[in-house]
Amino acid sequence: MKILDAKGKLFGFINLIDFLALCLVGALALFLVLSDRSEPIVAIAPPTQPVIIKVFASEVPDEAAAAIQVGDVLENEATGYIGRITEVQITPGYTHASDYEGVLHKAYKEGFSAIEITALADGEVTATGIMINGAKYGVGHSCTIRAGLGKIYARVSGLEVQ
Repeated sequence: MKILDAKGKLFGFINLIDFLALCLVGALALFLVLSDRSEPIVAIAPPTQPVIIKVFASEVPDEAAAAIQVGDVLENEATGYIGRITEVQITPGYTHASDYEGVLHKAYKEGFSAIEITALADGEVTATGIMINGAKYGVGHSCTIRAGLGKIYARVSGLEVQ
């Protein structure tokens, strides 16, 4: 069997010109399918701005409070970096206890401090709080934080946009 017969057909089935045109269309289709003509996907981060976040805890062991200093990093134990500490206020620690009539009173606790930590962070302001490093914070939000060498359970006591 000849490759090209007397009528110009390839293997006796298809015209040589038709075969070349078919190969050209197939090559073009293959090129279009396999070529990556799309633009690269670029993640667009939401705009952030400087924010001040304050966290407060009323029952912190004195040793933990003393281990937290201005300039230390403030981190949420679950989500990581929040910001840099700019101010630390330490006062006597307290709790609330009820008397025999059920009335609540502030009771100071020896060996414990109350601490308010102020930090400067970069956050995205939303309608319901401030997003910092993927975590949303609002006043009253509670979390375990690491600050310097201390680890405390605190709540957000203030948020303000710089």
